Amino acid sequence: MGLENGEGALLLESTNTSQGGGIRGIDTTSGVERIQLIDQPGRTMSGVAVSVRPGQPGIVWQLTLKGNVAIARDLSTLVEQRQVSYRGEGWGLCDDGTQLVQSEGSMRLVLRDADTFAEKEVIEVAGGWWSSRRLGELECVRDGERRQVWANLVDTSWLLRVDLEERAVTAVADLAPAMAGATAAERNLISGIASISGARNELWLSGSGWRRPVKIRLAARP
Repeated sequence: MGLENGEGALLLESTNTSQGGGIRGIDTTSGVERIQLIDQPGRTMSGVAVSVRPGQPGIVWQLTLKGNVAIARDLSTLVEQRQVSYRGEGWGLCDDGTQLVQSEGSMRLVLRDADTFAEKEVIEVAGGWWSSRRLGELECVRDGERRQVWANLVDTSWLLRVDLEERAVTAVADLAPAMAGATAAERNLISGIASISGARNELWLSGSGWRRPVKIRLAARP
């Protein structure tokens, strides 16, 4: 659960095993796992985000799904540095360059300080046929100067693109064609989204139906 671009050609992914939750780094060229840590016994890990600010050490933030704890890791080693308590559940997380954006299994997006994880503001994603759904995994993207977030609707193949300044949904995308190519699984669910630097509308996806992340390109409907 949770997927994010790390340093260089490395994808960071939250992992959950019978031993506990952790994080791993996957080489995007070879698909080989380069690093893995299982260091959260009894906890289910979810969203992950990379925060890099000028003059400050990079932070990998990782959420516990229901443990009310956010974990700050060293960007180079992925070793835990500190923990911060927060209210609610942790589903998706991303960094838009100015702040963290978190989903909590509702139609709300929580904006947080990228250094302290303190809550700053809440955005209600209202209106449309998606109003009765829940936001899960997130990926922050830029469209020019516009700060936007791709958000997966939990238990569906749909993504919403939310403009953080307009506080409105500006696009929807159906990933059913990509999910149809996944390996056989009881439920093919999207649990990770990561944008590809320098490639507009291209994303990495991870989920229960894929052994490794897969790359897709979003195309406008004819």
